[in-house]
Amino acid sequence: MTENPVRGYDRRGIPEAKSHNRWLRQKEYERLLAACQQDNHRRFLILAVNTGMRHQELLKLHWDEVDLEAGLIDLPEDKSKNQEARTIPLTREALDTLRSTPEEGRTGWVFPGRIEGKPMNNLGKGWRTIRTRAKVKVRIHDLRHTFASWLAQRGVSEKAAQDLMGHKTSSMTKRYTHLSVDALKSAIATLNRDTVCDTVQVGEQMTE
Repeated sequence: MTENPVRGYDRRGIPEAKSHNRWLRQKEYERLLAACQQDNHRRFLILAVNTGMRHQELLKLHWDEVDLEAGLIDLPEDKSKNQEARTIPLTREALDTLRSTPEEGRTGWVFPGRIEGKPMNNLGKGWRTIRTRAKVKVRIHDLRHTFASWLAQRGVSEKAAQDLMGHKTSSMTKRYTHLSVDALKSAIATLNRDTVCDTVQVGEQMTE
């Protein structure tokens, strides 16, 4: 067979497959951190989960784009997937891991590669080793998903999450933001408490 039999077929009426819906729980994140044996790997993991930056955005990050005093990363438009510059505030954990780099090492690429003057190309085998050691099945892209999910779980607005992740539309952000099972259970618990209060109030009125 030399031709794809479904090429040109109109698939607009076919439901999309269920999207990949994976993000890290805190304990999984801690296990991955413990499994990192190289400073570069640990730094990448912390920045990925705490900034929501894309894989290649991080690997091509330059120290000139990091402002440790202001606690910001200024990503230029030519390094953004959407060709739009964005400013990313750093969490304490992200800032601490960047500040832990000796001053003499704060030049050039944040993730230098094996070839002098070039950034790291990818984590490749190193990431697979970390996952295996931590016994956590997770893709690199899921670290960005984790960032968005943790924002949503802490009540951060959809617009703020959209801007932080560099999405052009809110529909793209919605694919990432969702509440954890624990958060959903807490919401139901709130309803249960309200129901109990209403029941007590009704009972008191009936006995008056």
